[in-house]
Amino acid sequence: YMQINKQLRLAIFVIATASLLVVTLLSFGMYYHFSSQDLEANTKNSLNRSASIVEEKINDIDILTEKVQFFSKSSYDLMTDLRKYSDEGAYTPENLFYSSEEIEGIFRTVIYRMDYINFMAIILPNGEIISYSNTQKDFSYGYDPLASDWYRETLEAKGNLNISVAEENRAIINAGADPTLFFSRTIYDFYSKELLGTLVVNCEPEFFDFISQK
Repeated sequence: YMQINKQLRLAIFVIATASLLVVTLLSFGMYYHFSSQDLEANTKNSLNRSASIVEEKINDIDILTEKVQFFSKSSYDLMTDLRKYSDEGAYTPENLFYSSEEIEGIFRTVIYRMDYINFMAIILPNGEIISYSNTQKDFSYGYDPLASDWYRETLEAKGNLNISVAEENRAIINAGADPTLFFSRTIYDFYSKELLGTLVVNCEPEFFDFISQK
C-alpha cells in the first residue's frame, strides 16, 4: 500500500510539474508573440509618422519655392524680370540693383519667422547670386555655384525640387565645419523654356532633427 501511495504521489507531482511547465511555456510563447506584434506595429507606426513628417517638411519647402517662382504683384513680376538675365549683355548694373531690391523683398516676406531657414537665393544663369539671409549665414562672396555638384544635380532635376547635403564649407560664410543642406529648383521661361535662374533655400542638417524628438 505504501509503495502504491508513493508512486501515486510521484505521478501527481510529475503531472503537475509537466502541466505547470507547459502552461509557463505557452504563456511565455503567447507573451513573446503578442509583444513582437506590438513592437512591430509600434515600429511601423513610428516610421510612418516620421515619413509623414519628413514629407510634410519637404512639401513646405516645395510650396515655398513654388510661391516665390510664381510671385507677382501689380508693379513686379519675377519671371518677367528674370528674362532680361538670360542674355548676359542685356542688362545693366542698375537693372541688377533694382531686381535685387525686389527679390530680397520677396524673400524677406516669404521666410519671415521661418527660423530653420538660413537664407534664400536666386542664382542667375551667369552665376550671379541674389540672396536674403535670415541668419548670419549666406553664400560667400565670390562663390561660384555653377561648378558645384548640387547645382548640376538641380539642373538635372529639370524644375523639380532637389535636395543636397553639401560639404562645401567655402560656399557659405560662418558655416563652420558642418555640412549644409540645399533645397533647390530651376526656373524656366514658360514660352522659350530657357533657364531663368535657380532658387535655393539653405537649412542646417538639423532641419530633420524633429524626427528624433517624436
